[in-house]
Amino acid sequence: VNGGGTTTGADQSFTTQYDSQTISFGALDTKTYGDAPYNLTATSTSGLAISYSSNNTAVARVSGSTVTIVGAGTANITASQAGNTTYAAAANVIQQLTINKKALSVTAITDTKIYDGTTVSTAIPTVGTLATDDAINVAPAQVFDNANVGTTHVLTASGLTIKNGSADVTGNYDISYATATGTINKKEVTVTAVVDTKTYDGTTVS
Repeated sequence: VNGGGTTTGADQSFTTQYDSQTISFGALDTKTYGDAPYNLTATSTSGLAISYSSNNTAVARVSGSTVTIVGAGTANITASQAGNTTYAAAANVIQQLTINKKALSVTAITDTKIYDGTTVSTAIPTVGTLATDDAINVAPAQVFDNANVGTTHVLTASGLTIKNGSADVTGNYDISYATATGTINKKEVTVTAVVDTKTYDGTTVS
């Protein structure tokens, strides 16, 4: 209105705009099953906190900015910032996280046994270090390559399964089975003659 207040007022419309922001979220390092939890480090130009999510919680779970590795495979980790009264929401940035299987060696143990007609070995193979909270569900067994007497047998291990609680996590390991040598010795057999009496027949047969 004019200074004297004698004119009709006029409205003026205007539009306010949020400031824009962007997220910086670089490529993620490849990890291995069994690695410790670690923090994500994305940033926004607004300085506002970043939120994260995983599209495959069977591989990686995210709480706050901390990633916990659950299994081998891949997961897409999304970094997002929803904005506030000053900043508009940022465009999401997605990075793929790859979790490799954990290498695990199972080594047969040298064994010597007496011939019993089987290839069974009673020695227990050794197993490398498992990831934290994992445990052997079925221990590996080892067998001789054949049941015959000899000193050049190959012992082969197999059959290991691993669980985490009730979940079978064997598939998260890249298991290599190493062989050993074994010996099967002859079995001693005692043959005992029995006292006998017979009528003369010109032979030594009993």
